[in-house]
Amino acid sequence: MKRIKMNRRNFMKGSAFITSTAAGAGLMVGNNPELEAATSNETVSRTTAIAQCPYCGVGCGTVIQVENGKIVSMRPDKDHPTNFGLQCIKGLTAAEPIYVDRMEGDSYVRKDVWAEWKKPDHGNLEYISKTKGSFDEEHFVRVSYKEASKMVDHKIAHLAKKYTGNS
Repeated sequence: MKRIKMNRRNFMKGSAFITSTAAGAGLMVGNNPELEAATSNETVSRTTAIAQCPYCGVGCGTVIQVENGKIVSMRPDKDHPTNFGLQCIKGLTAAEPIYVDRMEGDSYVRKDVWAEWKKPDHGNLEYISKTKGSFDEEHFVRVSYKEASKMVDHKIAHLAKKYTGNS
């Protein structure tokens, strides 16, 4: 058997070929959810809306495609005089935060901030969290949106009263 001379370049080319072949073969198997969804017989209600990008003040034109009440695509509007079919990455992915599983349902509040809020008279309204800067799950507690909004309202009102309205 002939020994194959292997260098880094040949290894990378072979690895890329094998990976792409495996990925392509996987698409031909019956467990492809995109293919099954595309060929299903259920009726899909599709609507298209033209809107402005929600981020900066430029006001780029955006074409939003909705299927069954869920945004499936946000594309730049080629005919819009502001962006002529070009858009930044924030505008292109503007719909993604809506469907992030972690953000659905109740709000996240830092445990120590929530404990301070639950004290009589809401404790120290200028309390600074000991876990500030850390975003690990164990530092947070799930709180209803209504309760979290009430806490934020009280804190903003307190700071505005103490440091004047323009603070």
